[in-house]
Amino acid sequence: MTGALLFPLDPLVAAVGHGGAENRRVALAVRVSIRTVTRWRAAGGLSERQADRAACALGLHPAEIWPSWFHFEGDA
Repeated sequence: MTGALLFPLDPLVAAVGHGGAENRRVALAVRVSIRTVTRWRAAGGLSERQADRAACALGLHPAEIWPSWFHFEGDA
């Protein structure tokens, strides 16, 4: 995925809250495997689709987690 816009994992971690092992806590909250969270971390973030699904799993709009959601590269 060269040049793909990635949304950083840290804001998602913050939205999930504190307590327990970080990857496990995020995985349980957004209903994915721990391995998926590990992959997001290794990739440097989540794709737009992954970020949208993760936010929705928390009952949030992605812009509530990533304020730059609507500011795409190349916008004036």
